[in-house]
Amino acid sequence: MEKEDSNSNISEFLITETDINNKYSVIGSGLFKGKVIIVSSKKIGGLGNGVDKNTNQPYTDLFCVDMSKNGELKRPLLFSRILNTKGNEGQVTFTEDENTMYFTRSTRENSKNYQLYKTNLEENSVGNWINIEMLNISSDNHSIENPFVHNDKLYFSSNMIGTLGGFDLFVADIKADGTLGTPINLGPTVNTENDEKYPFVSNDNKHLYFSSTGHSSIGGFDIFISRIVNNNYKTARNLGETVNTSYNEIAFFLKDDHQGYLSSDKIGGKGSFDIYKFDKDDVVQTIKGVVIDSKSRIALPNTLVVLT
Repeated sequence: MEKEDSNSNISEFLITETDINNKYSVIGSGLFKGKVIIVSSKKIGGLGNGVDKNTNQPYTDLFCVDMSKNGELKRPLLFSRILNTKGNEGQVTFTEDENTMYFTRSTRENSKNYQLYKTNLEENSVGNWINIEMLNISSDNHSIENPFVHNDKLYFSSNMIGTLGGFDLFVADIKADGTLGTPINLGPTVNTENDEKYPFVSNDNKHLYFSSTGHSSIGGFDIFISRIVNNNYKTARNLGETVNTSYNEIAFFLKDDHQGYLSSDKIGGKGSFDIYKFDKDDVVQTIKGVVIDSKSRIALPNTLVVLT
């Protein structure tokens, strides 16, 4: 019996610095109308002063950054004075039509607890966000972080009741009115007794990328990949040492099939977290052969082959 197996989700990465990093924290969040949205504690044009005692940096705001065709970043500008507050603005995500945004925010009084909000872009406006509302899964008792919209579903990270560890990844259906269905834990192939954050699903819906301090990470948060098959998540795999270090790698997202961004606090950066550009080349591996009995040399049908 002849068996053939192809695996195309192994990739090689080339990581390069970007020009927008500075002494403050710079973490990528996603794409909006051809620009990159970042979460940063830099205060040029930001709102409010003071330092978050949990990060020893200024409170974070949202900025938008110009992105060239080859992925270079420049000109960070304040994203929205409507949305930025004197507290921490967290990660954001947009629906496919870019008319609805889900975002997280924490107050100065409880800066570790992020709550989830929804807002709509006013029709025919450049950046007038209206109808801002906190969603019902938010609570003073847990934090909702790192939202990501894909195919009418909202992925997020939370330490709410029902986790396997600290922070787990969840998914909830987005209803027609923009509210959320009951969150579902992604399960033990993704979540561990440690922390899982920063979910991102590829455009073809075949792979979930996320950061975790579990799964025998190299150090701190590493970026992992899980294949999605029939709405189930296969055992997570580490993206390897061309991406991950003994420090923290987070906020991985693609701008197309072969290029994207991640953030890291590894040695050599300018701030606590810097944003890096990566180029990704997929490596396709094909294994083909015949399984036979070692003595009779007769082919063995329906044989399970395990590669270690």
